[in-house]
Amino acid sequence: MISLQTVAIYDTEISGSIPPEIGLCSELRNFLLLWGNSLTGTIPPELSNCSSLVVFDVSTNELSGQIPSELGKLTSFFLWGNMVSGKILSSFGNCTELYSLDLSKNKLTDEIPDEIFGLKKLSKLLLLGNSLSGKIPNTPEA
Repeated sequence: MISLQTVAIYDTEISGSIPPEIGLCSELRNFLLLWGNSLTGTIPPELSNCSSLVVFDVSTNELSGQIPSELGKLTSFFLWGNMVSGKILSSFGNCTELYSLDLSKNKLTDEIPDEIFGLKKLSKLLLLGNSLSGKIPNTPEA
């Protein structure tokens, strides 16, 4: 088992894919910051093994594929400026601590799942530059 608690490799132009072995870092509990690089491929589903990870930022890379269905206990997820496709998963509703979600400037389609609007701590939701449809549901008064 690898016992890294924070990984910050950003704005360095590293290339390649995020290795599935990232899931071996089960102690990774703070930040995984990989923004501003030239990463390709998909977000490995093994990332869900990092169940204590709270901030995951892979903005401005060249990632593709779909968003993994299990994202653990994230409080912030930044994916803007990639080429991720598919729909926004309703499993984001399981991220009850999520307060910041930026999926802007990807290739996401379909409707915004109602579960996202049920997140009580969510204060920042950015979805611009995608091909989303549907309507914004009524949300309960705060």
